[in-house]
Amino acid sequence: MWPKGLAPAGLPPINNFTVTFEKQGTYDYLRVVHPCMNGVVAVK
Repeated sequence: MWPKGLAPAGLPPINNFTVTFEKQGTYDYLRVVHPCMNGVVAVK
């Protein structure tokens, strides 16, 4: 996400987004900009 004023040149700011999980389970994720930052979403 790129808050207003911090987006790289030529890219629009992204202040929020939505992800919908349609199945139960665990989903790993990582940040592309900071790959050492990751986590898991648990959908019940």
